Amino acid sequence: TLGVNITSMDIQSLDGNDINRIIMAMLGIDDDGLTTGLAEICHRRTLGNPFFVIEFVTMLEMEGLLSFNLGLLKWKWDEKLIEEQTMSTANVVDLLQARMKRLPDHLQELLQYAACLGAEFKISALETILNESTFRDGDTVVQGDIRKMLQRLSRGNFIEAFGTTSYRWMHDKIQEAALTFGLALEPSFQYDVGWILYCNLSGYQFEELLFDITNLINKGNFTQRPDFAKLNLRAAEKARRASAFHSASAYTTIGIKLLPDNKWTDHAILALKLYTLGAEMEVALGNADKVEMYVTEVLSQSHVSLLEKLPVYAAKSLKLSNIDLRHDEALSFLCQALVDFGYWVPRGIMQPFHVIRVLRRTVNAAKKRPISSYETPRLMTDPSHKAAMLFLSRIFYTSYFTGSKFLLVFSACQMVELTLNHGVSALSGQGYASLGMITNAVLGDFAMSSFLAETALAIQEAVQSKYLECQTVGIPCSFQAPFGCHLPLHSYIPDF
Repeated sequence: TLGVNITSMDIQSLDGNDINRIIMAMLGIDDDGLTTGLAEICHRRTLGNPFFVIEFVTMLEMEGLLSFNLGLLKWKWDEKLIEEQTMSTANVVDLLQARMKRLPDHLQELLQYAACLGAEFKISALETILNESTFRDGDTVVQGDIRKMLQRLSRGNFIEAFGTTSYRWMHDKIQEAALTFGLALEPSFQYDVGWILYCNLSGYQFEELLFDITNLINKGNFTQRPDFAKLNLRAAEKARRASAFHSASAYTTIGIKLLPDNKWTDHAILALKLYTLGAEMEVALGNADKVEMYVTEVLSQSHVSLLEKLPVYAAKSLKLSNIDLRHDEALSFLCQALVDFGYWVPRGIMQPFHVIRVLRRTVNAAKKRPISSYETPRLMTDPSHKAAMLFLSRIFYTSYFTGSKFLLVFSACQMVELTLNHGVSALSGQGYASLGMITNAVLGDFAMSSFLAETALAIQEAVQSKYLECQTVGIPCSFQAPFGCHLPLHSYIPDF
């Protein structure tokens, strides 16, 4: 869609011959027999990772185990000595840390601060941390130019410039190595870095580092911190906007744990937002038990209004129908929710008669409203009516799966009547399209069915929503197109 071609390459580990050729190239040697033994040691120590091979050979030179003899003009090494001296090198992280520990103290510390900021980090964020920290080289306080320090680390192949204001790690193992030795091993190190950023950044800078700040703050050992619960809510909302549902779920879980015991009295709005978002994310991830836990918690709060509970009602219905596949139970729950919100639902032996009466009444009322009136429609503003539209939309689809034909007809009619009486909502197009399908199937009135389908499309033009547009357009496609009705559907369907 964006005109970008992506090529995926699966890179396997190098074998001994590949590593031998790399070492020959690095050392300028043509005879492969001279470097076979060294290549075998490299392969055992690095398991064939190309980056690790280069790092291992670099470490050998720094340790004096590999050196260039100016008299003979060639490289020299002792394989037995290398074997003995590198036995304790379990992985590349050990190699990297050994190289880091040769740096001055303040550069080691700078690497560890940078490692807290993710795979890519801003120079300005590092400056903020250093301005609030005691930056030392041994016993001497360092107040040098951070850009020069970063350039030195770049020359050491730890990091590389990324644009004019940022740096990034040469390899993720370098970042890992920086976070697993020295100051970084102290329990409060990452939390302290997060706290500095939390207190000193604002606006765009804070939003840009929101995930990093939240992750660092969450390293702290504390409970009942509503301010940090709010921070996790903010991160969860950002993650949801990016469709990162697992991350959003993790942030809401931590945020809920950070709420104090009096959360529903002193922090009700924050608690409601966390539990609501948590329920929505668990529905998206299919975690039925957590959905039930969050929904039960909110529904049990008597001082929370029905409208405030609407998102968890929706989450509960989706959990029953989409995760548990208990459609009958979902339908019963939705009908009761509609009644709780003050709307009538036909039940009992008189249900068929009520529904047929409502169908004819609704079709006659819809017939009197010209399509042109929806070019600039009156919008539905009452939150209760909007809630009813949501419940009726879910009842329509759940009725289809349960075979509850009278509730299916009733829900479509009620969506249209609410639209006629109280204005257009985002779901009005779906209601009209559904009623058009029913009018064709139940009443056999194809002309009225086409009129309702055209009205649905006109409403959809006024209420822009790509998600709902798919549903609204899909229904006329299914029951009008097969009969040769020329609805303006081509404008909604892209050329494939």
